[in-house]
Amino acid sequence: MRTRRHLGKFLSKEYGMHDIRVGLIDLMFVKRFERHLNDQKIGQQNTITKYVTNFKKIVRIAHAHGWIERDPFYHWKAVWSPVQREVLSESELKSLRETHMDAQRLEEVRDVFLFYCFTGLAHSDVKRLSENDMTIDIKKKKWIRINRKKIKVRCDIPLLGLAEKVILKYKCRNSKRGGTGLLPVISNQKTNLYLK
Repeated sequence: MRTRRHLGKFLSKEYGMHDIRVGLIDLMFVKRFERHLNDQKIGQQNTITKYVTNFKKIVRIAHAHGWIERDPFYHWKAVWSPVQREVLSESELKSLRETHMDAQRLEEVRDVFLFYCFTGLAHSDVKRLSENDMTIDIKKKKWIRINRKKIKVRCDIPLLGLAEKVILKYKCRNSKRGGTGLLPVISNQKTNLYLK
C-alpha cells in the first residue's frame, strides 16, 4: 500500500497523472521513481530500495503475462546498505524486564519482545508458535521445535527460564480467550510502535 501511495505521488508530481499504462514504464521511469523517493526523504537507502523492489514485483508480473514486451527492471540493480544491528546488553534487558508497565497491552508487548530476545525467534515464528512446538527431551529439558517460516529450516531451541515464564504467564490467558497461539502477539508494525 505504501509503495502504491508513493508511486501515486510520483506520477502526480512528475507526470501530472494519477495512472500510467504499464507499457510506458521503462528504465528511465524506474530511475526517476527511485530518485523521487530519495528526494522526498522517505527513508534510508534500504527503505527506498524496498519500495522500488515492490514495484518491480508488480511490473514483472505484467511482463510474465505478456502485457509488456520488455522488462524495464532488466538493467536496474537493487542497492542495499549493510545494516548494523544493535544488541541489547544484559543490563538493558534486566531494566526492561523490571520496568512496570501501566497498560496490559504494553506489558504483553514487552513480554513477547523479551521472548524474542531469549529464543532468537522472529515475530512470524512466535506468532504461530503453539503447544505442538513444545517438547521435552529424555533429560527433562524443555525445547521449542519449530520449522522457521522465513528461513525454511527446522530449529530446536532450548526453552530458557525467562522464555518459559513468559509462556506460562500467557498460556492460561490465551486458552481462556480461545486463542491458538501461546503468546499474545500483535502485528509487527504495532509491536514496533509500542516498543518505541
